[in-house]
Amino acid sequence: MKKKLRNKEVNSNYIIELENVTCTIDNNLLCKNVSFALELGRHLTILWKDGLGKSTFMEICTGLTNVKYQGIVKHYGKNIKHYANDIIMKLRSKTGYVFQNSALISNHNVFDNIALPLRYHSQKNNREIDNIVNELISIYQIEEIQYLLPEMLTTSQSKIVAVARALVVKPNILFLDEPSLGLDHESFDFVVNRIKEFAQQKNTITLVLTKSLSLSKALQFPVAIFFKQKLTVPNHFGDSNNQSNAKSIISLNCRKVI
Repeated sequence: MKKKLRNKEVNSNYIIELENVTCTIDNNLLCKNVSFALELGRHLTILWKDGLGKSTFMEICTGLTNVKYQGIVKHYGKNIKHYANDIIMKLRSKTGYVFQNSALISNHNVFDNIALPLRYHSQKNNREIDNIVNELISIYQIEEIQYLLPEMLTTSQSKIVAVARALVVKPNILFLDEPSLGLDHESFDFVVNRIKEFAQQKNTITLVLTKSLSLSKALQFPVAIFFKQKLTVPNHFGDSNNQSNAKSIISLNCRKVI
């Protein structure tokens, strides 16, 4: 039997939390003493230039990495390095991921790529999974490509499939690494609307890393900027209330390291 998450393991106001995270790769400093915390119902976009380790930082935030770093990454109030493997799998069952390169499984068609998280992280039978995936494919209007392999898809199609796969488990947490990269105008609007719909649901968290000003403005989440290996909050960027929220999310030294 799978273990259930115990209350003491999830008893935290902060669901995603970084405390003084520093990472160096090949003698190059990626980030230095980065801290932020996201509660349920909070969403954050981090603007991050290409070539500065954006995807590696996202992997640190998600826990999907073997990259060595200093500091602490917590999910549900506990250092992710202290979770047992079965609890990690339980956490991932309520988490959606969209990677910069979409990361679709090359020998799985679109239908099976979308179904994959349900097959790995749910107790649903094949008929239930098929019904859920068929409904999502209809909503996303991708019936014509559902039996194609990833190599046959356009960049926009691949990214839409990646978003569908991330949301098929109805997650509480959504991590997005360049979700709009390579999208045509129509697909950009579609993906933005799906992300905003997710963020409007109760008890959700969204973390977006992107270089796209257009995406950050379209999403209208609080915005931070990665600059000189640290996160900063611009005073004048979109809605002032959003930026006040960004300042409350990001802190360098105000949280106790446990």
